[in-house]
Amino acid sequence: MQKEIRNLLKEGEIDKTLKELGQERSLKPEHKKDIEGLMHYIYYNQEGVNAVDRLRKQGIPVEDLGAIEGNIDKSLANRHTYSLPVLSGPHQDGPWVKSLKKLVSIN
Repeated sequence: MQKEIRNLLKEGEIDKTLKELGQERSLKPEHKKDIEGLMHYIYYNQEGVNAVDRLRKQGIPVEDLGAIEGNIDKSLANRHTYSLPVLSGPHQDGPWVKSLKKLVSIN
């Protein structure tokens, strides 16, 4: 069954895949929750199934895309470092700010 599902997904046959999984869910009630989770994932991520293959067919060099991810990850991490405007703004001495600082252990 796994090979059949994998082949259907490779061919982009999402509807057939979901139908097959629905039948499998009926046959194996002990795996119902897992199969439903897989069905949910496939349904809501249809555009991502075989995305790399579709991009390659369009001539987009997908082999180089992995390097971008690391750079974006670092950039986002640097942009979202811990900082609250209230900690240095005009209300920084307010009692509620002091409570907030204690709550998150900021000196």
